[in-house]
Amino acid sequence: VVLLARSPLEPVPSGAPADEFSAERAFSHVERIAERPHPVGSAANADVREYLVGQLAALGLRPTVETMTSVQPADGVTSLARVSNIQARIEGTDPTGHVVLVAHYDSAPNAPGAADDGAGVAAILEVARALTSGAPPRNDVDILLTDAEEPGLLGAQAFVDAGRLDPRRSVVLNLEARGTSGPTIMFESSSENANVVPALAGAQRPFAGSETEALYGLLPNNTDFTSFREAGFSGLNFAFVGGSANYHTPEDSPGNLDPASLQHMGSTVLDATRYLGERDLEATLAEPGRQLTYFTVLGELVRYPQGLALPLALLATAVLAATVLYARQ
Repeated sequence: VVLLARSPLEPVPSGAPADEFSAERAFSHVERIAERPHPVGSAANADVREYLVGQLAALGLRPTVETMTSVQPADGVTSLARVSNIQARIEGTDPTGHVVLVAHYDSAPNAPGAADDGAGVAAILEVARALTSGAPPRNDVDILLTDAEEPGLLGAQAFVDAGRLDPRRSVVLNLEARGTSGPTIMFESSSENANVVPALAGAQRPFAGSETEALYGLLPNNTDFTSFREAGFSGLNFAFVGGSANYHTPEDSPGNLDPASLQHMGSTVLDATRYLGERDLEATLAEPGRQLTYFTVLGELVRYPQGLALPLALLATAVLAATVLYARQ
């Protein structure tokens, strides 16, 4: 029943209040970003970058483009590219740390990249617009649109290697997609997640589960979040995975992207950003690390210390055995 109840949120129209996330507003960015494939180093990639810088500047931010050469060895193969990351900051009123919103703006060579990762980039632009339309948050909100994720996380790794942010005072929210539809799932968290998973509790119909994270850990997959997690950053990783046959194909186009998935992603990330934006991050992240088991039931987040997982499983087994024995008698 819980699985069948999973569905994305209904898209919110462009006439919604300024402080809300609107998929209709964000979708206009997707259409512009995903006009054609734009892999790293291409003229189309440079065109998308120019558009994104202009959109951030229009919000009153001061975006910068940092270009560098990034090298990433993996599985006996070394990837290398000249990457150009886009960075901007929404200044906090009394910052104790940074909430870092991350998505990559390059696409696979043969895909327009409407979902992967045009949806993530567009969602961040709309989240930034919603945040700048009202009172600023307590903490800094950093926007990082990375380059060259597709050939090997090169942009994210270059940013991490540059040491721009202190992992002890920063929380990363990464936005991804491995399909073009379906609900947005928080499918990966940092190794000590008790300080960040509660950020989902106030979101509208969040979807997350430790079982998803455990399964993902068995797969040979990674995202930009991998670079941050391995460098000691706390955070959450989001994606929608329905319509996975369109992933990394010409069918990853605006026409196939479900606006409801975009709405679910943006709304969830906006709520999580607002929660983390008001916390004392320096004190919260300095607390002794604990790992939570977590899942959602009918839109509500359930969480408890991971150490209770085995006792609860044994208790459930005992209850089941007793029930079967009673039924037989």
